[in-house]
Amino acid sequence: MSSFISGVYPHEHGASIERAGTSESDQFTLPPRMDDGRTTLTELLAGAGYETYGGFGHDTPFVAIAGRFHTHTLFHKVNSKAEDVFDAYLNWVDGRNQTFALLHLADPHIPVEPPEQYWKKHSVDRSIENIKNWNFKTEPDCDETCQQYRANRRRLYRAAVDHVDDATERFVNKLESTVEDPLIIVTSDHGEAMWEHVETDVELFNGTGCVDHGGTPYEQVARVPLLTNADWLLEGDISLIDIAPTLLDAVGIDGIEMSGYSLYDKIPESRKPIVEGCRNGSEKKAIYNGQSKLVVSKEQDVTLGYRLPKEQRVELPADVYDTLVDSLPSWPKGETAHTEVSDVVEDRLGQLGYK
Repeated sequence: MSSFISGVYPHEHGASIERAGTSESDQFTLPPRMDDGRTTLTELLAGAGYETYGGFGHDTPFVAIAGRFHTHTLFHKVNSKAEDVFDAYLNWVDGRNQTFALLHLADPHIPVEPPEQYWKKHSVDRSIENIKNWNFKTEPDCDETCQQYRANRRRLYRAAVDHVDDATERFVNKLESTVEDPLIIVTSDHGEAMWEHVETDVELFNGTGCVDHGGTPYEQVARVPLLTNADWLLEGDISLIDIAPTLLDAVGIDGIEMSGYSLYDKIPESRKPIVEGCRNGSEKKAIYNGQSKLVVSKEQDVTLGYRLPKEQRVELPADVYDTLVDSLPSWPKGETAHTEVSDVVEDRLGQLGYK
């Protein structure tokens, strides 16, 4: 989320866990926040006369970028719904002109609990133990009980996403009757791993990326949707760091230098987008060049080549491999800086799976 509003990568803004080792820490930590002196999209918009609003159904993005909006609303409960976030924003924006809002929904995040009709629609067995969270995370040999759990857990995730889809459609209809000619973007800060790479991840990365997010940057985590009603060039290797410069371009603001590109223009073919800032285990980065992808862990001395879009393990050509390795950014130094939070927030994040 820090990259989303700053237009730069984690190694540039610094809001990333600096964990160099391979073992999990027993201590509860959140990454350090961006430096207060870094100018973001929201501050540039505020300087141009826009009122800004941040609505959060989840504590972590709120902790990361709180203070960057005129108005903040945090739904500080485990099972906040998309409708809660949307309705609060609609109440705020009604009667205002020239506004910007970032609304972060928590529905697909653990504990996953969409409205009852979505459980039924997707035939999810609610009686399965711990179905709203994670079980059988790292088992390469999955017995019948494990298979039943995983099948239902995938359906539950799909149910939660369907709920968000429907809630978003209703929200857009209300928004278009409330705000004149709104520019709308729908995207995500990450995807979700669901046992697609268990054997590889257990063997090479201590099983930190088999499920959930924040581990190994497989496509299931790194590849997210991007939808908009704007006339943008949605082609090429697009990154979330492109959103901030694109929005500044949309409203005619000359901002500051960012690593992202405006989507009103063609992204340079030479671009090699990266994914970084792992929360689980040691830092693992991914870097792309067209249909070639490299996943690298410096601490674990692992480099994996992939061919997209199916993410097939391959040995990349030597020139492609060397170019990608040479284009990787800096690695964590193993420092221990982190963000302090209250006991209430820590307890809430524990319920959300952040230990």
